[in-house]
Amino acid sequence: MKILKNIKENKIFFITFGMLMYTSFAYLVQKEAIHYIDNYYFPLYVINYDCGYCSRLLIGSVLSLFFGDKLMTPSFIVTFLITVYILSCFLISLFINNYLKKTKYENIGIYSFFLIITPVMLAFLRFLGTLDLFFVPLVLASVWLVDKKGWRWLVPVFCAVSLCIYELFATTYLPIMAIIVFYQFVKKPNTSNFIYIAVCAVVVGAASVYFLIIGDSTLKMTSDQMVEFARNRLDASGSSFDDFYLRSVFFWEVPDIEGYEGFAGYIKYNFDVYTKNDFAAVKTNCYFILSNTISALPFFYLIGKAFKKTANPLKKFIFICCFSVFPLMIINLLLSTDTDRFSLHFVLAFLLLLLFFIKEKDPDFSNSYDEATLKLGENKIILTVIGVSFAQIVLSGVRF
Repeated sequence: MKILKNIKENKIFFITFGMLMYTSFAYLVQKEAIHYIDNYYFPLYVINYDCGYCSRLLIGSVLSLFFGDKLMTPSFIVTFLITVYILSCFLISLFINNYLKKTKYENIGIYSFFLIITPVMLAFLRFLGTLDLFFVPLVLASVWLVDKKGWRWLVPVFCAVSLCIYELFATTYLPIMAIIVFYQFVKKPNTSNFIYIAVCAVVVGAASVYFLIIGDSTLKMTSDQMVEFARNRLDASGSSFDDFYLRSVFFWEVPDIEGYEGFAGYIKYNFDVYTKNDFAAVKTNCYFILSNTISALPFFYLIGKAFKKTANPLKKFIFICCFSVFPLMIINLLLSTDTDRFSLHFVLAFLLLLLFFIKEKDPDFSNSYDEATLKLGENKIILTVIGVSFAQIVLSGVRF
């Protein structure tokens, strides 16, 4: 009886985690994840700070420190990444459950928003070898600790570590964390919170300047030398890899293709993939942009209503900042052909902000949701969000 009671009290966790594990297992059964990582992303886990002190080298350096060359095999890397993936699914399920439990929002209407988490996490699984996955536990921990006295000082540290792992954090989750941190000051505008914001700004600002501007200049190797360094480390496990990824992300090179030299050439290459060389990529990207935009519309609707209701100018500023994700999405799309991968980061960011405002019981946001429920009807909200969620899974089959 005690077990059944515990399951009932935490039903949102069990539903979310169970759904994520089922869909993830179904995906892994069909795909050769080991081959994909070994062939393309595997070098990220064997290069380290011997190459320099820039972003994207932290995870490889940590693995090198603890495991050396002997365990640097495809099977070990995939096992490590799947473990991080399962931990992320567990944490995000726990996060949603604890934020919604024992509030007036614990109903299928609001929970249906979070069904979108399934295709979001599947996208992380599709790109299992990328460093994006490591953002999830760090961002969740940051959002959880931001209002915990004492523990909240870990938030700027986690943000700096995320930038160290991968500079993409600056244009995806960092703006979301800035909104959440600033909200704490708006809620309680005292000296302590002001000092906290100042410390966060200095620490994260310094990390951003270093890893976005200075870090790449510390590279001690040319592209050929870095590829050779990775190959030498891989010789111990008898593995090989495609050097395109290393050359493109660290040196903005498009190997063996004339007319795409340097950073400008890299951008031109991505643009040509969208418009000339690969119509299937264009179709897939359009599908994901459309489905993810639709997924975000309910959130933007609630934010817009909350903006109209509040009389606090600082809160109005916060709600305006919530719309900043769209121009940031465009920046990311210009720098990569992985539109599905990058756009799903923003859907996860929307969900985190939605959870945060629910947890904070912000009166303007709460009233906006209550009014939307009365106006549209709970059932219509449920059907719309569930429909979009499953549409994303179906559309993801184009790429997955």
